Amino acid sequence: MPAIQNPADTRSPPRSAGLAAWPGAMDAVAVAVAVADSDAHFIALLNAYRASGGLADGAEIAARQPFTGLSALARAITARTVVSLDWAGQRWLPIFQFEPGDLAVRPPVRVLIEELSDVLDDWELADWFVEPNAWLGGAPPLRLVDTDFARVHDTARALRFACGH
Repeated sequence: MPAIQNPADTRSPPRSAGLAAWPGAMDAVAVAVAVADSDAHFIALLNAYRASGGLADGAEIAARQPFTGLSALARAITARTVVSLDWAGQRWLPIFQFEPGDLAVRPPVRVLIEELSDVLDDWELADWFVEPNAWLGGAPPLRLVDTDFARVHDTARALRFACGH
């Protein structure tokens, strides 16, 4: 039986009207879906980077060098000389890009970031390292960066030129 609505009550639409009858309700649904997509994307990146050390938040990375860590990391993030992304109000960074126990970006990764930081946003850059790449025979660049750097670099360079830079 359909819901009965008091004609004098203009505050709420009948249940059968659905979300479209609520002013702003569809906007709220769109925001909720966007947040859910962002969460799913972040979880996918967590899983993709797990084998190479995972992702860590900025505070954890900066703690590796307690005297200069936070300011050095902030400068690198601002200059986009590291792979980083913002999720849930925190800055997250893949561990693979750093020298063990240090904030120095590994040289081959630094070269790739320089190639791509002008043509990819933060999330796209993080994705690029872990997504299968046809130019690399379906392997993600991260898997080959240490064993076939020239090929990975050529792939990054081709993407940069394809994007017009």
